[in-house]
Amino acid sequence: MKSQNKILDDNTLKKVPFTVPDNYFDNFRTEMMKSLPEFPEIPKTVELSRWQRFKPYFYMAAMFLGIWCMMKVFHTVSTPSAISLDNPPEQVAQALIDDNVYDFYSFVDYESENDAELQNEVGAMYSDFNDFVEDFENTSVSADNDNDLY
Repeated sequence: MKSQNKILDDNTLKKVPFTVPDNYFDNFRTEMMKSLPEFPEIPKTVELSRWQRFKPYFYMAAMFLGIWCMMKVFHTVSTPSAISLDNPPEQVAQALIDDNVYDFYSFVDYESENDAELQNEVGAMYSDFNDFVEDFENTSVSADNDNDLY
């Protein structure tokens, strides 16, 4: 410990080894300004046209118009329509009145719950496949009546 204290007490260590030249800080500012590069000129502002000034506002208005249109479409799609069975459109009413329109759903038995039950019902009606083919050929729609279906 004594040796460390001896080193710290030595006057040579307390002396600052660096020195500043005389009158260094007197001319420091002027010398530093001379060593810096020149400032570039500030470019002049260009006059904006009317379109360039109002373009952001037009874009914002178009954005809000697009949002309004989307909301209008979503509202129209999500609300129940005014068409009901009490007030059907003219084409639907005409089709319901017309006897020549083929009822595609008249043969469906809505009480059967799945395809297996339907297959069992059809299988019970016919003894073999040939009977089914004959019945199908007798009840099929002829080519002359195809125009009546559409």
